[in-house]
Amino acid sequence: MVKLRIERENRIARLYFIQGICVKKRDRIWIADVLLKEVRFRDNTKAVGIKLCARTIESMKKLIIDLAQLYGVHETLCVRIPESEEEGVLWSYQVEW
Repeated sequence: MVKLRIERENRIARLYFIQGICVKKRDRIWIADVLLKEVRFRDNTKAVGIKLCARTIESMKKLIIDLAQLYGVHETLCVRIPESEEEGVLWSYQVEW
């Protein structure tokens, strides 16, 4: 398992931020489901997300880092990327200090 830490920083997009990331490996492709949360309208219950696909772990890490620079995170996230299919689906979790 590869761990990637995303710190809270300034972001480009102001309407959404990353709430969670789910990464899994299917055959030879890594797939990440990114859940976004809307900042302005708290009563809005629409689910918004992005699906990322990559052929290597390095490519997946770069995609997640680029997306984090665009949307940002509300709290520091630790994203876990499985190295094999046996590890299953891994969810990100918030790192509290």
